[in-house]
Amino acid sequence: MDPTKETFSFLSVSFDGKNLFPSVKGKDKFIDSLLQLCSDTSEPNVAKLLTKMKNKHDGWISSYLFTDVQRYFEELDAMINWGLYKYLKNSGWPLSRSSLGKIPKRFRKRGEVEYKSGECLSDEQRKSSGIPLSKALYAQRMEKKEEKGEKAKKQGKPDKPAKQKVAA
Repeated sequence: MDPTKETFSFLSVSFDGKNLFPSVKGKDKFIDSLLQLCSDTSEPNVAKLLTKMKNKHDGWISSYLFTDVQRYFEELDAMINWGLYKYLKNSGWPLSRSSLGKIPKRFRKRGEVEYKSGECLSDEQRKSSGIPLSKALYAQRMEKKEEKGEKAKKQGKPDKPAKQKVAA
């Protein structure tokens, strides 16, 4: 196999000869886990859901900062917006149709599930939820990472080398 000509994946990261990025399988599994969180409305608790969604989203983006994770931002945001919309609607929250967004047509079918109406929270409603859009979250995390690097340089600390285990 020639890694410069064929895409291959290992440990949820893919390489296409030029870029590292989260594997499609890993991205789909992550989206499925977010949508699973939004499917339980037996005892609605919006604050708890928003906190869980925000933490999961932040953790996933942060885990893949070293890759071309941006390629999935539009799909991630569409699915988060749809999941939140579904949760709120099924929990009995009144939602104004005029302020809703639409899932881009290319993301309306996931496996056997088709989101026919395409309705979801708008980006403005999403921002009010406390769950940042992927692009904004990525920018925050990259800024923090750069600040840490600059702080370490000012203190004269070299970049941390990988820890090596010492044989006993």
